[in-house]
Amino acid sequence: MKFTSQDRSLRQILAGNFFFVPRYQRPYSWTRENVDDLWTDAVDDNDGGDYFIGSMVVHPKQGSKDTVAVIDGQQRLTTLLMVLRAVREVADEQGLTKLANGTHNVVERKDEEDETRFVLRAETSRKFLDDHVFARGPGQLGDPDGTEQEAIADAFARICGYVNDEVIEVQEDEAVKPAQKPIVTEARLDAIRDKILGLRVVFVEAAGQDDATTVFVTMNSRGKDLEPSDLVKAQLLQHLPKKGGLDAPMERWQRVVAKFDASQVDIDMTDFLLAAWRSRYGPTTRKSLDKDIRKTIKKSDADRFLSELSDDAERYRQVVEPSYRRWARNQTEPRDSLLFFSTFSSVNRARCSCRCCELATRSASATPNYVERCGRSRTITSRSMCSQARVRAAECPRSM
Repeated sequence: MKFTSQDRSLRQILAGNFFFVPRYQRPYSWTRENVDDLWTDAVDDNDGGDYFIGSMVVHPKQGSKDTVAVIDGQQRLTTLLMVLRAVREVADEQGLTKLANGTHNVVERKDEEDETRFVLRAETSRKFLDDHVFARGPGQLGDPDGTEQEAIADAFARICGYVNDEVIEVQEDEAVKPAQKPIVTEARLDAIRDKILGLRVVFVEAAGQDDATTVFVTMNSRGKDLEPSDLVKAQLLQHLPKKGGLDAPMERWQRVVAKFDASQVDIDMTDFLLAAWRSRYGPTTRKSLDKDIRKTIKKSDADRFLSELSDDAERYRQVVEPSYRRWARNQTEPRDSLLFFSTFSSVNRARCSCRCCELATRSASATPNYVERCGRSRTITSRSMCSQARVRAAECPRSM
């Protein structure tokens, strides 16, 4: 495995590269708390010295001389560019043209071919991010559409609020003479920009995608930030490249996510993957899920596995949200069993070691005579499952 690791400032990183976020990376998902923490660390608690904010893992983008694909650190990089964009916007509003133009040139600059490009392009949210955040002037795409766009819009609005507060503080400071307020405002905004660009990052550049992914998984599978479902998604989409302008594998994964997002109950993607894997392939845990899938699902299996997940997602939602399904008259007992299950937490349901939940998942699409083999080697029907499940649910160990 080949890679280099350097301590670099954000200014150096942005000046030396264009960045691309591949589609298999998780969507932008930072919350208000994440944004608040970044502002506190990068601005409020930063005295202007060397302030370390973490690592970034990249590899050269295939077919490009000046662009690297971001494998780890894209959420932080996107948010830091939002701060620079907010500084530029407020500087424009205050008539601070030089500061605004200089800051914009960090976000959007010319490449070696004399073409003007944004320094960051995200494959999934490119149009909205370009239009709503990076572009100069009012956006053209309207309101955000979908969870990722809403997260981007919320984060950017919160950052703009922080930057505006800095200006308001100067305007309301009676100790600053009116003639000095533009000068002090410019100095305050310039200080924010310099703090952001001066942040230190461990910049890890791998020779290729495989090496970068190995570093990415190694750094995150012990993970504070990533869910197992993020790692599974990354692996599947690497096995299933998009063709031309159509990204069918990504669309299929997103349909599963959208199905769960539309649910009236909170459905965790990793809990679903655990239940789906256990019902088809055998026991696993949250810690082992990604490793087991990587070991079993090869490139030739990826399309079939994604189809299985698409099918299982429908049944899984019926299990955790029985009201989602239209039940026939002869299916009242399975329905009542699932309604009983729904009173328990989804965590207990997904982690049940005796696989009652997997049986329930399959029973959701079965007749009352459906027969399945229990994890403890008993043959049960959906009729007997109801009483058995009640006992098992009460005893269910969390096999982690």
